[in-house]
Amino acid sequence: MEDVTSRTVAIGVEGPLADSLRPPDGCTKAPFSLTGQPGYRLYCAAAEMTKIAGQLEAAGARPATPMTPAWSASKTEKPRYGEDIRETSLPQETQQMHGVSFTKGCYLGQEIVERIRTQGHVNKKLVRLEIDGSEPAAAGAKTMVNGQEAEITSSVYSPHFGRAIALAYVREA
Repeated sequence: MEDVTSRTVAIGVEGPLADSLRPPDGCTKAPFSLTGQPGYRLYCAAAEMTKIAGQLEAAGARPATPMTPAWSASKTEKPRYGEDIRETSLPQETQQMHGVSFTKGCYLGQEIVERIRTQGHVNKKLVRLEIDGSEPAAAGAKTMVNGQEAEITSSVYSPHFGRAIALAYVREA
């Protein structure tokens, strides 16, 4: 085994057309998506990053960084740990039950997760909201949704919806 971190880069290729782009030679392709869209990561030599990014752009890919609308909008499509999903969040609250196995061994919090599954419900759920207007709401802002209090965890302007969208924990009725 050898640590290749300093000489290797990962380039994320994500979006509805990701699978139509042919990865450049010399890269290792691994299925992985942060946004929930079709996508993969390319692992290649750091010295080749500029060349490979240029090849991807020539093939139709467009760069997305935390400052571009594409990145911002995609981030609110899929909750992020540490921002939308907190250490105290239960899987049922985040609606991420696809990440939970009830047949594998023990894990921290298993008893409460199982108790909720078999007997009860949660008091709040993480949902996507569309906001009137184009101005994103501040994280931590409180609002009302169908008469119930909601706390926004993240919000961005979505070019797809033509308005601001947010992820928020909404109290269950």
